[in-house]
Amino acid sequence: MSSHLGVESEVGRLRTVLLHRPGAELKRLTPRNNDSMLFDGIPWVGRAQEEHDAFAAALRDRGVEVLYLVELLAETLAQPAAREQAIDQATSSLQMGETLRRYLSGWLESQSPDDLATAITAGIRNDEVRGGHGLVTSLLRQDDFVLDPLPNLLFTRDSSVWVKDRVAVTSLAMPAGRERHS
Repeated sequence: MSSHLGVESEVGRLRTVLLHRPGAELKRLTPRNNDSMLFDGIPWVGRAQEEHDAFAAALRDRGVEVLYLVELLAETLAQPAAREQAIDQATSSLQMGETLRRYLSGWLESQSPDDLATAITAGIRNDEVRGGHGLVTSLLRQDDFVLDPLPNLLFTRDSSVWVKDRVAVTSLAMPAGRERHS
């Protein structure tokens, strides 16, 4: 990874790009939840991954350094303070009972940085919760999310803007876009 991050020009030579490869978070979209996740339909994930991989290869062939959002997130989650903050943020905004919150926080803490990054981005469904069962989980459908996926990570430019050596993390207007980007 380059030592200097930042953008000097929108028209200069592209040196480094931040991408998100379509993954498990898109596989979580269903006809029942795609509208609330700001998608008009269910994407063909395999095809999206093929197209993404071809795009990333074309960038690399032109000397562009390709950074992946989830890999950088996993690297960050290896740091104890960042890990604690991410888990607190992911669980504090949820409308859940204290039993489920404690269980989910403990489960997230037990995950490797890679698995934690996947859980934060792909979400956790009610039927995937192995403990912490209480009133909240009993009222949810099995396929409801206790931690929403982030399918809009595909649009990496929507959540932040880089100008020179500064970054502005945006406040997304729709609930699906701002779940854990703030």
